[in-house]
Amino acid sequence: MSVRPPNTDAAKARRERIIFRLFAEASGLPIRLCSIRSRPVPEPDIRCRIDGEGHVAFELGEVVCSKFAETTFQRQPLRQRFAEAYEKLPARIRLDLESGLGGPPLVFVAFAAGTSPGQWRHAIPAILSTLAERAGQLLHEQELPVWQIPALKDQVLELRVHRGSRPALHIMELTELRDETVALLEKKFGSIYRSADPIELVAYYISQPPPRRGPWREDTAAFVTGRLPASPFRRVWVFDHFTRHIPLVVPSPSSGT
Repeated sequence: MSVRPPNTDAAKARRERIIFRLFAEASGLPIRLCSIRSRPVPEPDIRCRIDGEGHVAFELGEVVCSKFAETTFQRQPLRQRFAEAYEKLPARIRLDLESGLGGPPLVFVAFAAGTSPGQWRHAIPAILSTLAERAGQLLHEQELPVWQIPALKDQVLELRVHRGSRPALHIMELTELRDETVALLEKKFGSIYRSADPIELVAYYISQPPPRRGPWREDTAAFVTGRLPASPFRRVWVFDHFTRHIPLVVPSPSSGT
């Protein structure tokens, strides 16, 4: 078993509190939002009060492929350029887009192998034009048929649009978009925490979307069920920031566990 390394990053703690508040709203748990506090190592990340139960500690962990995170989240200039260009779209088009998606567009784009970062920005006008043409037609999340879109087919291999909290453009490498749920769970299950309160784990997706195909949910539930008794946690939640819902919780709160 491993001891978690200390983390005194105040910005990270603020980010975790924001994510936890979003999780709290999606979970349906009667969490007192005013009671949410960041806690130092070796305690779990968050301590809060749940009505009818008292204090509960929550450890948070992001599920993200490391290569994907490196590729997408070190591209701040590109994201800034996209956000600025999006804000220049007519207000009516932005309203139609956000009404259909349920929020600003979060765009994931894959370029052909060998496309340099310097070339990525040239695709922004075509991407925004494509979104504008489909304003009001895009619902929740959607993969656009780029091979049928003349402005994109020679630049882009894949284009996915999701609902975001702000307009953003992320670059993905198709061969690297692996799901790391089990890897994260293994790491968290093997860590040591100190808390007098019950501890629960929230594995969240905020950088890349969770799998939508295959037996991902069933396989993850089976893994958690088998390992949970020997772990520090009494329950494991999976939170999808893209859809703002809980695709998996083991065991279910309704079970009375």
